[in-house]
Amino acid sequence: MPSTTVRLHDAGTGDILQAFAPHRYGVFTARFTPDGSQVLTAGGDRNIAGCLEECGSVKLWDATSGDLLATFTHDPHVSAAALAPDGRYLATAGGADGLAWLWDVNNSTTPILTLEGSTDVIDSIAFAPDSSHIAAGSRDGTALLWDRATGGFLFSFNHGTYSQAVRHVAFATAQPWLVITSEQTAYVWDSNTGELRFAVSGGGMMRDADFTPDDSALLTGNTNGTATLWQTAAE
Repeated sequence: MPSTTVRLHDAGTGDILQAFAPHRYGVFTARFTPDGSQVLTAGGDRNIAGCLEECGSVKLWDATSGDLLATFTHDPHVSAAALAPDGRYLATAGGADGLAWLWDVNNSTTPILTLEGSTDVIDSIAFAPDSSHIAAGSRDGTALLWDRATGGFLFSFNHGTYSQAVRHVAFATAQPWLVITSEQTAYVWDSNTGELRFAVSGGGMMRDADFTPDDSALLTGNTNGTATLWQTAAE
């Protein structure tokens, strides 16, 4: 089972500044809000075996005091969560119905929008750098792109069948690129046109990928214990 504890460390000394246990059945992700004042966690609150509702949640914490500020819950569980770069929105996903939800971070009662199009569990979700679009990777072998303002479906990037599930999605900083990992390959798509720009393969199963800040390289992480840096064609 994943760890149930989140620890905040001083980057200079390594000292623990805060420690709390936000989710009884494991923390799947933890990250700071853009201004660093709050921490977002996502995890399991009930044993997922046989659980049908409110099995997990996303929680927002004060990074200084460790106080719980808000809880975002949907059925049956949370499989992915991301904060918008502008700090105003939260995207969550979970459940075999393939749905994702967009929230206002100041209102944990009701989602703003429901994002449809996936037919299986979404394992990764991300916002564009300007918070205008949302991308998600699904176990049904597709990645999807929505308009954040309307929830309108824009593109589906197809990578095959269930056995070729999309494990990770991430946007480039300045280029209109979206990287998607599936099996042993990372695909880079143009998020404006839906066209494939290039793909890189090698090593074990690719679980993670992200662009360098200037988009000049792509870093991928593999299950064989290696990380590989690939040159891109960023201008």
